[in-house]
Amino acid sequence: MSVSPPGRYFEEGQYARAVQKYKRVLIFFEYFFGESAYEEKVMDDLRLVALMNSAACHLKLNSLDEALEMCLQGRRMDPSNVKIHYRLAVIHRLKDDYDKSRIAINKALSLDPTNRRLLRERMLLREKVKAYRATTKAIGDKMFE
Repeated sequence: MSVSPPGRYFEEGQYARAVQKYKRVLIFFEYFFGESAYEEKVMDDLRLVALMNSAACHLKLNSLDEALEMCLQGRRMDPSNVKIHYRLAVIHRLKDDYDKSRIAINKALSLDPTNRRLLRERMLLREKVKAYRATTKAIGDKMFE
């Protein structure tokens, strides 16, 4: 089985090139209309994969707003997709939006409670929140000295 060009670019670390290819794929899906319910389902599934892979590329490029948009589109298509909620948790953590990150990781864990990657992300989030609280407390203590 060969890897698609955007997938190959991703594997080679050429994330910007992969994003451009996924953008073209997603544009194609905007203009495709299946002739049957089956074709529509197959195309929706492929569109979801392209959205998630594009989000992964944007994450690698630290283009968090673009990654977030891809994930939000994907969540509208499939609200019970674990990978979407995982990526949303990562994006929100990187954007220091800890409440949204916690909600996303908890949703992902409710769908797949033993997933090690999800458990690791929850641990990273907890550590980041703990460090944030310690820093905030230290700043507050200095202000009131």
